[in-house]
Amino acid sequence: MSTTVAVRFNTDDLNKIEPLLDFVKSLDAVSSVEIGSQASDKKLEMPNHAAIEGFLSIAEIKRLYPDEWVLLGDPIFDGMDVLGGKVLLNDPGKRNMALRGKGLVSKYARSTHIFTGTFPESATIGILRRISSKP
Repeated sequence: MSTTVAVRFNTDDLNKIEPLLDFVKSLDAVSSVEIGSQASDKKLEMPNHAAIEGFLSIAEIKRLYPDEWVLLGDPIFDGMDVLGGKVLLNDPGKRNMALRGKGLVSKYARSTHIFTGTFPESATIGILRRISSKP
């Protein structure tokens, strides 16, 4: 089983991006690195996910939980963009949300967390991957 991770850079200057990509390519766990153009800014039409019990769109989640971390079960993605999901937990602090949500995510095939506010420019964001013990 492999996992695909996409990263968006806030620059198109390959001189700034290539050193990081070279490092990533050198890691044993990386099988390939692809550079793609920026996704289109098309307006996304929401499929009828309202039929899924407990599903909320990202707009609804941001309205209900402003400036909070939100843990989602069964999230729906369009590329790297979260379209919505089932809200499992919300908290102003990421650490509290992560600690409280440990037991909840095992009930879902996929889960993710989002921040509904705006990150300051100096924010550092870690990206983690849950490794399943199942073969």
